[in-house]
Amino acid sequence: DSIAWARGMAKCMDYLRRERGYTCIRYCNIGNEPDGDWSDCGNFATYAKAVKNLYAEMDQLGLLEDITISGPDVYENWSWLDQALDQLDDEIGNIDFHWYPDAASIGAGSCVHSQSRSATGTFLFMNLV
Repeated sequence: DSIAWARGMAKCMDYLRRERGYTCIRYCNIGNEPDGDWSDCGNFATYAKAVKNLYAEMDQLGLLEDITISGPDVYENWSWLDQALDQLDDEIGNIDFHWYPDAASIGAGSCVHSQSRSATGTFLFMNLV
């Protein structure tokens, strides 16, 4: 949730996109599975602050017209997904999560909850299926 980290990440994206010409950079997230016990993030409040800081830094550099923040990039943590939809609607433009289903989960439609909550006009990325 560090301002310095958010500023560094935004400056890196600015450099890559504008100075180096990598216009293919259209999405970013703050890190892989921030809800994991291995993550420095650890809880949703810290994650939300980090996203808000990154959004503010990207806004200052004028990056939001070209790059969208994706998140929460969680591993089957539906409560974080709900909180992101409820609390970070302005900052997160694409919903991103990981799901490692077994056959029973696919047949039971376990992912329908998340898909039905995603906002109109928001992309839903399901990774690592």
